[in-house]
Amino acid sequence: MLDIGLGEQSLDPVLQTLTIRAEDQQVDMVWRGALAYPGVDWLPEMKQMHVHIE
Repeated sequence: MLDIGLGEQSLDPVLQTLTIRAEDQQVDMVWRGALAYPGVDWLPEMKQMHVHIE
């Protein structure tokens, strides 16, 4: 959940990057989510950002 001052909104996570490092048997995953907001001019008015990860 993400709240940027407009109420909590759910983000659908999408796996953006997967890197397999065989030499040290590690996997790196980068996830992303998108959220619509009123626009760049609105950003100075954003007073909060609360992130909840389950």
